[in-house]
Amino acid sequence: MGPPDPDGPYADALLMDGFEDALIGYGLRFTYAVAVYDRDRCLAVLVASTDMTGEEAEEYFEFNCQGAYVGEHTPVILEPLSDAAAPSPGAGSAPPAPRTWRRGSSSAGAPD
Repeated sequence: MGPPDPDGPYADALLMDGFEDALIGYGLRFTYAVAVYDRDRCLAVLVASTDMTGEEAEEYFEFNCQGAYVGEHTPVILEPLSDAAAPSPGAGSAPPAPRTWRRGSSSAGAPD
């Protein structure tokens, strides 16, 4: 996946230099275009392109990349579901969409 179309809806998405192989798509945070990166691929890029160990790459990435806020178009770091948590193909229909949104653990205002 390459940079977004300069005339497309994701043209304002910020890209992380050196992590082209970890870019998996584009999305929106509210109305702001963002690049979406696979966390595991980002770590693999760091290990392959530097002399960092996996642990060092993880520490560096969490502080300098994943923990960075560079404005409204800050990239999203996706942590893929583990194989155990991912639904298996053909496992049935998708769960129903929530009927309401609520914050915290309060059940006040929740539908019966």
